[in-house]
Amino acid sequence: MYEKIKTFINRHKYICACIVIMVILCTAILFSGRKNILDDGGTIDSVREQLDRIEETKSNIGGTTNAIKDSIGSLENRVSEIENSINGATGTSSRIDDIIGECEIILEEIRNQSTE
Repeated sequence: MYEKIKTFINRHKYICACIVIMVILCTAILFSGRKNILDDGGTIDSVREQLDRIEETKSNIGGTTNAIKDSIGSLENRVSEIENSINGATGTSSRIDDIIGECEIILEEIRNQSTE
């Protein structure tokens, strides 16, 4: 069997050499410059740039999320302060009502004394 292959190659050595050279050239063409292989209309470099932009956007979103959380915390503190102010104003309002009631009583007593 080995002898048959050897004789075939010796008889057709130029054809075999051409086939080997063509296979090597095709392989070289396919694998050379893989950096710029087109895939869905874009090169690998453009895909890398898009991935980098996505990473930047992701970190920007993370920063924005933190800023929103800080704003929410600040708003919660402000709402708490406003609630305390409202409670204080309500207390003051009821105290003013008490004072007005006392003043009315005093005025009634003064009127009653002046009519006597």
